[in-house]
Amino acid sequence: MLFQSHFSSQSTSKGITFIPPSSPVGYLKTFFVFAIFFFMGTGAFYWWALPGFNSALFTQYWHFAEGRIIVSELNKIPDAKKRGGVFSYPHVEYEYNVEDERFIGKTISLWLADSGNLNESEKILAFYPKGKIVNVYYNPKNPVESTLKPESLNGSLIALLLSFACAIIGLYGLSVTLRDFITGRSRPSLIIFEL
Repeated sequence: MLFQSHFSSQSTSKGITFIPPSSPVGYLKTFFVFAIFFFMGTGAFYWWALPGFNSALFTQYWHFAEGRIIVSELNKIPDAKKRGGVFSYPHVEYEYNVEDERFIGKTISLWLADSGNLNESEKILAFYPKGKIVNVYYNPKNPVESTLKPESLNGSLIALLLSFACAIIGLYGLSVTLRDFITGRSRPSLIIFEL
């Protein structure tokens, strides 16, 4: 959908309108679309995929022990971003033993942050009711560090590669379009068309 080259005139077929190669709109739209690819890919890479991958690597060799949920309740605080709004989040605590020493953890996931959504919070609390027996994953070098949901290395790697590919596609498209514009081509090599 994004790449269509070597069109010399405007043509319309089945609702698809190609941007005339001689029009500056072709450059503007091409640049804009690839800019979106680049910034979305870069943002997803640094703020989502990379932290998830690092978390998966960090917990890859953690040990696990049987634990028990001792607190499962819904907490609500005023939402600073929404006037009169409420930020809801699940408060879960669990106990577990490592070498006859008792620990208490509060981390459900090292990667995912609380969304503040009431429905999601209730689903988490329903999955971790008080008294439930769970597997607790902990850092063998520092057992106080623990989580109920270790991250998937395969899933985080796929997310990392997809976001990186999106950023590279955007960067390539931007560089080619800018090169064509600077060198005075009558049209960009990569032509964007509208549905």
